[in-house]
Amino acid sequence: QLEILTASGEIVACGPDLEPELFWATVGGLGLTGVILTVELTLRPVAGPWIVQEAVRTEDLDDFFRVSAESADFSHTVTWIDCVTGGKGLGRGIMMRGRHAPPGVEGDPGMVGKAIDALSPLMHVPVDGPSWLLNKATIRLFNEAYFRKQPRGQVDSVIHYIPFFFPLDFVKDWNRIYG
Repeated sequence: QLEILTASGEIVACGPDLEPELFWATVGGLGLTGVILTVELTLRPVAGPWIVQEAVRTEDLDDFFRVSAESADFSHTVTWIDCVTGGKGLGRGIMMRGRHAPPGVEGDPGMVGKAIDALSPLMHVPVDGPSWLLNKATIRLFNEAYFRKQPRGQVDSVIHYIPFFFPLDFVKDWNRIYG
């Protein structure tokens, strides 16, 4: 349930069953329909910071849609899609789907309570990149490496929620690549 102050100055209550068009436009538009004044939500308890993850490499767009349809019962999905490769590999990517781990299921205890910077990124961008750095060739090279690091099929693991929800942050200060 939300209360939104619209551009006309009207305060409108909305939710999935009350003014659903405004509600879904607001949720999907991150508040671009007006100022969100109040939010009422229901939280669900979780046992800890762990996600039981299934990472699935998808070979093309048809494969992606098949895996996506099979993932409806997962509480969380994060997907990386290679937007550069065309032809037979159009739409290839990696879908990470997961659920909060039940009590007693844990990953590496050394990761509990650490900030994202302490999660041992594999790479680091130490300086701002030059304007020519990002181009079709370098993006294609990165995408190929990122895609190939994921084995074919499904890989199951228990991971901390930070690398699950922010999978590209294995490159520390990745935003510096943009200059």
